Amino acid sequence: LIGSSLFLKEKTNSMQIMGLTIAIVALAGILLEESKTSAESHWQGIIALVSAVIIHAIIYTQCKKRSCTVSVVTFNALPCFLAGLILSATGWFFERPEVSTFSVYSILATLYLGAFAGVFGILCYFALQQKASAFQASLVFLIFPLIAVSLESCIYGYGISTQSMLFIIPLVIGLFLTLFLRRVPVTNGHRDSSSQKANEIAEHAENS
Repeated sequence: LIGSSLFLKEKTNSMQIMGLTIAIVALAGILLEESKTSAESHWQGIIALVSAVIIHAIIYTQCKKRSCTVSVVTFNALPCFLAGLILSATGWFFERPEVSTFSVYSILATLYLGAFAGVFGILCYFALQQKASAFQASLVFLIFPLIAVSLESCIYGYGISTQSMLFIIPLVIGLFLTLFLRRVPVTNGHRDSSSQKANEIAEHAENS
């Protein structure tokens, strides 16, 4: 939202900001509840994720602003592939993982994230950006964690807690406010005053 307002000069309103805030707070509540952890235990990861969000917001809005024609594979998939190699090499050097302890599920999850969610997800996202604003297209990232939690529940048999189910209600409300209340409608009072002013102008023109 900030990137779209700063770089693309998209108009926003208080209802849209409130809806986005409600959705983000609800999503954070769902993730914290399902992970059964506290925010203090992973503050380094939170900082890294927030930094990635800021960088992505700047890149995507600038791409939208400049009508970027660079191939999606060149623009996103290849840099992500190189970043994955660097991250894997760094993890191998500092953490010394044991390949024998890798589970089949973890390997399949990595392949899914890299090949399916990483490549095809970005392709779909850029296709969506061509038909919607950058801010509207970015809202799909609020839905992805819900899909991940649902898949985890189906595969591992975990039940979604009652608190998480209740958090879905404000999440949907926040998305509704953000998507469908982009422009504050003109009130009846404004319509009446506008009509009265138009009639006065018409009468004055006739008298003249």
